[in-house]
Amino acid sequence: DHIPVVEDALDSDEDESDDEDDQSVVTVNMGILRRGNAYGVPASLPGSATAAQVEVLPPLPDGFSVQVHPPAPGGDGCWSLWVECETHITGRRRESIHVRLDGGEIPELSVNVEANIMGPMDGRPSSGHHDVLLVRAVSKEAVAAETEGASWKRGAQECVEEDDQ
Repeated sequence: DHIPVVEDALDSDEDESDDEDDQSVVTVNMGILRRGNAYGVPASLPGSATAAQVEVLPPLPDGFSVQVHPPAPGGDGCWSLWVECETHITGRRRESIHVRLDGGEIPELSVNVEANIMGPMDGRPSSGHHDVLLVRAVSKEAVAAETEGASWKRGAQECVEEDDQ
């Protein structure tokens, strides 16, 4: 009978911090996003200064698109990605995008994209992530269809239809 002790739980937390120390893993935190909107964020690829070519490896997570940008003249010489995300599910989301760096210091990178997705009626998304840009907003009609009043109307209509039968 093995009873887990606190040290066992601490060991599992250390595994998560290994991602932060690993140069082949890049984490992009998009903050709090609104469901239905599309957002974009730049992601610099460390160790890519010597890469001749950068390739995003399929498959991409649902709702994601990625563009590869070569090093900017006068910049740090590193390649970057433009990551766009559109999601229709509320909650926490963590997805990985795999990138091959041909001739780079690191042959392959894993770009972990993290976001918390809120519903359209949950208030206002965070504005603390200045590099995250709204690319496309959900339509006002789609938001209006999800309000509490719209739900009550649909429920009342269903009751009337059942009574008519």
